[in-house]
Amino acid sequence: AQVYARYMSTEGKRRSESRRGSIRKAFGKFYIPYMGDTQITNITPALATEFWEWRLEYWISGDGAKSANKFNQHLVGSIPAQGTVDQERQSLLQVLRWAASQKYLDAVPPFTAPKLQVDDDNFTPAFTWAEWKKLDNYFTSTYLPKNNEDIDAFWEIGRAHV
Repeated sequence: AQVYARYMSTEGKRRSESRRGSIRKAFGKFYIPYMGDTQITNITPALATEFWEWRLEYWISGDGAKSANKFNQHLVGSIPAQGTVDQERQSLLQVLRWAASQKYLDAVPPFTAPKLQVDDDNFTPAFTWAEWKKLDNYFTSTYLPKNNEDIDAFWEIGRAHV
């Protein structure tokens, strides 16, 4: 926790507000509550494995599920998306790399994130299914005809930009 605070007051100030927010969230919600006062030199692959087991259960049976409110209730019962796990890992590695550059560590310890199976049961959608159907219906029945756009041509243009 001390190294994180030093990082945020020095190197962290050079990061974008968005990046600082991601780091702040990962440490405030997950790393500090789990690792507490663990010395940075005691971060090991075994600790990483234990952390990820705890983290993946956070919204299923852990602290997140127990303290959910109206803003995060939709996360209860779900595991994080692979992108979320990767971003949280990157937040820690950013601080660990800085710590190594400041000689708090001899080397950055391995902190591998799990590779998650992707299926319909373990992703956090941007919209509920009902919201998506409503948007899709509006888009295909109102927006495109109103603008004289062909759905196939529209999607072809979209695919060209991906």
